Parts: sequence; C-alpha cells; structure tokens
Amino acid sequence: MPRPATPSADALEALYNEHRVLLLYIATHKFHVPDDEAETLLHDVFLSYMLKDTLVENVRSWLVASTCNACRSWLRRRRRTIELPPHVEEELLSPGGEESMVRTYLIRQTLGKLTAKQCDILQRHYLDGETANEIASSLGRTVRGVEKSIFAALQRVRRLLE
Repeated sequence: MPRPATPSADALEALYNEHRVLLLYIATHKFHVPDDEAETLLHDVFLSYMLKDTLVENVRSWLVASTCNACRSWLRRRRRTIELPPHVEEELLSPGGEESMVRTYLIRQTLGKLTAKQCDILQRHYLDGETANEIASSLGRTVRGVEKSIFAALQRVRRLLE
C-alpha cells in the first residue's frame, strides 16, 4: 500500500487548531500533566501523525487515543524518577561534587546494612570523635569490648564494599 501524502502545512495547522483545546484538556485534566509538558506531548502526537505511514480514517479519534497513550507514557516515566532535594543539584555541580555524592551514597547504603549498635559505635568514634574509653564508660562496657566492636564493624564494612 503506498504511503499517504503528507498533509500540507496549512492543513496540519488547521487540524492542530481544531483539536488543540480538546487534547490539552485531556492531558491536563484527565492525566494531570503540567501545561508546558502537555504542550510538548501534543507536538509529539502531531509529529507522529505527520510521519504516519498508514491512512488514518478518523483523525479526531486517532489524535485523542495518541494523546492518551503519550500521557500514560509520560506518567510511567515520571513514576520512575525521583525528586532530588534542592541542595543536591548545587552539590553535584560543585567541583568534585559527583564523586562526593557517589561516596556519600555508598557510605549510606553500606551503613544501612550494619546493625544499630555497629552504626552507633562507628558514628560516635569516627564522626563524634569519642575515644573507645568514653564509649565504653557511657555504654557500661569494657574498652576492649568497644575496640572489638569497632574492628568487627569495620571488617563488615570492608566486606560489603568488596
């Protein structure tokens, strides 16, 4: 079957103007797509219509169905993305920021696999600067026991990072 003739620019503009309000309404009200994103989706739908290599019998139905499919696809992509806190972009753009973010992520993931006691002891020793003596006296444990806990936690971190 031969490819149908591409509609003229005037015919496409008339078609766009005729269906624009309806298609934007579907995108923004039915699918809750933001206005600027809806406009972009509409342009993609009309581009697909222009490039279509088969004859479309009911143009309005095709445009509505294509708009709904484009919105569903947009929603699926959006669901897979995570909103980052505002400070993250600044941190990523700073010199060495990407490496710092990856390092922070790895540390958080690794520490999340430790027990609460291991995390507490490592935090107090390395981040808060407490000595093994101070930790032992506050926990009612021996200094040797705290040192063994620190060593065991560090060994587990090394195994997790390998």
